[in-house]
Amino acid sequence: MKIIAQFFKDLLASIVQTEQQRREAYLAKSADIHDLEYRMRELDKEESHYNWVTFSRHGPKGSM
Repeated sequence: MKIIAQFFKDLLASIVQTEQQRREAYLAKSADIHDLEYRMRELDKEESHYNWVTFSRHGPKGSM
């Protein structure tokens, strides 16, 4: 069971690292400070769109 848990932990770490690399590459392509700020806001919007439900040990955030 520990092997399976470690596999998923490693898989998740890989996905997070890949996503961070994608974000950094997108920001690195900015033409100037204004473009960088625009791109940062766009990434923040994207992140908030996908994080509207947060799971914890006690179930989804906001659930009754």
